[in-house]
Amino acid sequence: MYIERLKDYVKIYLIGQPAKPIMTRMNVKAIEAKLDPNWFCWWHQSYKVPLSWIISFQKTRIVLGRLEILVGGRYAEAFLLKYRGEKKSR
Repeated sequence: MYIERLKDYVKIYLIGQPAKPIMTRMNVKAIEAKLDPNWFCWWHQSYKVPLSWIISFQKTRIVLGRLEILVGGRYAEAFLLKYRGEKKSR
């Protein structure tokens, strides 16, 4: 569903198991290398989300299923450009 960056580790939240994330000591760069950059985008300093799972978004938050994630100001513009481009390519 999404990836959460924390200080010394990363949490990976899976579909169907949002309450039990996978905790890894891999750094974010190693995980990003395994992800398609066209499908995932930083929405906040701590959250990388798959564009296809976004149900809706507003200026200050996105909705992934029942989860709401607040926006990080410096990521909003890049997210919006990538999100609009992804929607056009579907």
